[in-house]
Amino acid sequence: MLSDELMGNPVAYRSMRQMQEQGVRLRLIYDDVAEAATDSGLFRIGDDGLAYADIFMRNGDNATIGGVMDSIVHEASHAQRWFRTGGTGGQVGEYLARAREQLYRTGKRPTRSQRADIWREMLRHPEYRRLPRR
Repeated sequence: MLSDELMGNPVAYRSMRQMQEQGVRLRLIYDDVAEAATDSGLFRIGDDGLAYADIFMRNGDNATIGGVMDSIVHEASHAQRWFRTGGTGGQVGEYLARAREQLYRTGKRPTRSQRADIWREMLRHPEYRRLPRR
């Protein structure tokens, strides 16, 4: 159950709590939207000025509760960065979100070599290579 995973994992719980405190609206989107083909989630500021973390449930990465929680933790990292700096952080922000996902999955901060692997894996995606470094 999603709530059990959320309450039972300190990283997931903190991520969700941070989003609640920041007023981010978490939306589980089941529609066939274009973003679901390439993204498991998206943090954005809507036309109404509100912050949203959209989790695309039709994306294969979100087929399990663990996958959904990965996406929530990831988007919470982008939200946290947005509220601290006014931006989601470019390549560095994406790297930090992925590192936070690994912390959620393993319960341990990534080692130096794991952090290098996260950075290299992220840069394999053309959409991230085009982002500014910060």
